Amino acid sequence: LWSMMGGLAVLRIEEHSGTQQSHMTMFGQAYSEPPIPGQPSQGFFGYWRHGPLDSVAQGREVWLNLVDSPERIEYELFLDCTAEIEQPIENDELVFNDEQPGKIEEYAQADVTPGIWGPSVRWSFPQINDAKVEPTPEDAAGDSLRYSYAGLPEKNSDFKFADFVTRFESSQAGSAGCQGQTRPVAFFFSREAANNPGKPVLPPNAKRSGPDPNWFYYWLQTKAAQGHAKQIRYSDGTDRNSDGTLRCEPGDYGVYRLETDYIVICDLAKNGFKSFSYPGLGPSRENHGIDAFGVTVRHEWQHYLDYQKFWHARFGRYVEGLDKDGDKIPDRLEAPDSLEPPPPLNKNIKHFNPLVFDSALKGLGDEHTFAWAAESQYPAGVADTEDWSCEGGHQAFSDKCAEIYTVLRGPE
Repeated sequence: LWSMMGGLAVLRIEEHSGTQQSHMTMFGQAYSEPPIPGQPSQGFFGYWRHGPLDSVAQGREVWLNLVDSPERIEYELFLDCTAEIEQPIENDELVFNDEQPGKIEEYAQADVTPGIWGPSVRWSFPQINDAKVEPTPEDAAGDSLRYSYAGLPEKNSDFKFADFVTRFESSQAGSAGCQGQTRPVAFFFSREAANNPGKPVLPPNAKRSGPDPNWFYYWLQTKAAQGHAKQIRYSDGTDRNSDGTLRCEPGDYGVYRLETDYIVICDLAKNGFKSFSYPGLGPSRENHGIDAFGVTVRHEWQHYLDYQKFWHARFGRYVEGLDKDGDKIPDRLEAPDSLEPPPPLNKNIKHFNPLVFDSALKGLGDEHTFAWAAESQYPAGVADTEDWSCEGGHQAFSDKCAEIYTVLRGPE
């Protein structure tokens, strides 16, 4: 504390945990400088006292400086020097929101012991390809700060499990053995948003603008697409075929239209991302999320394969006159000792009836039984480790993103 001119000018400098701030009063006008972050003094001295631990671990004393002016000293002794991460929580799910571009905006916070080392803490944030991360490494300092990611990655494989890391920048903290911490998190996309960087994969005559929904764009890059990504299109239920009919009718999961070289996946959100196996055609199974997508791809792809085998390879196109019962199988393949129905139908009927649309009496056309039976061949769970969707994602592990999903996981 300095006083001049009989108290008309007063300068007061306060220091706490290495942070210094100056206050000045001049002719009755007060002014304070912004605090200057610093580190605890690097000076040292010899001093000792003894007593029960709870009496000497912390305290407040008044010391006299070299000119016998009193200085109030507060102290606390610490057995550890750590920066324990409080936010994000362990295994936190960091989800890009549905804005354009998609963003993650959160706070990172560490419990620093002792608190005087708070300004010395440095953060390392995981890098996500195509996403802008703030703050930059040189600015990621302090025991609490706001961070953000902006822009979803182009590749599904760039979503990942990763670590937030704290460390101490100060050489003094390093020499004191101060330890940071690693905190695992995972990055997810909003399933029904449409803010991915891709261009829409449109069927003919569709005029949508903007990207396909995130689930379709990213799942198309996984094993759930079964290698057919280049021949899969998406319909939101508003676009129409060349004859004016809706490409996807309400309730449809997918569509294959004869003589096309692609299959269409409809808006699975309208069906709750849940599909069910057809009774009597393979094991009873309920499919969720990415499995509902995979099963739908398998179903529609079987229609495509059947068209190639039954019609294109033989006649070059579908010939209505050769399919009098309208079941999409040439009549001559439905004769005895010809095309065998798929398992398990072949236990009940040995061949299809060329005069009957629904030989198996399952409420389906004969060719459709192949598509439904093919669903049981899709290995549920095969793409779980590639599923980074929030809201029911198969890698989600908290209420933030997970739905009730026990078909594959089993008990916790």
